[in-house]
Amino acid sequence: MASLGCLPSYANHGSPSLGFSSSTTNGILVTELPSVDMFMTTVDPVLEPSIITINTVLSLLAVDYPAHKLACYVSNDGCSPLTFYSLVKASKFAKLWVPFCKKHNIPDRAPLKYFSDDCLSFIDSSNWEFQQEWKTIEVIHNPS
Repeated sequence: MASLGCLPSYANHGSPSLGFSSSTTNGILVTELPSVDMFMTTVDPVLEPSIITINTVLSLLAVDYPAHKLACYVSNDGCSPLTFYSLVKASKFAKLWVPFCKKHNIPDRAPLKYFSDDCLSFIDSSNWEFQQEWKTIEVIHNPS
């Protein structure tokens, strides 16, 4: 089986990054911000559970930084089919998760943490749009 190599981020997911306008942020032009490449390696899905790897990748992709200046690469050095499959599924979930986090300024951007019992009390029950989006994402994240 071939190695996954690098999995590019979904930099153009269509959601602007909160806190960074298209022109300036705290007096700094967005065009002057450096591009950031984040590189993650993983070898053994037993020692490095895929759920942790995926949550790390999703957290990195959802940081509050201009999306066009951000890239995340994952090297599956162990050629694990489980890690590869998890990354494929996570890339689909990221298309919903990343814009949701940025739109609603979600502080815990790792889905495992966000959907834990500790964080469920922070759900904005007064915002109907948020509730609908949250339910959609929660059903995808926890299908059971």
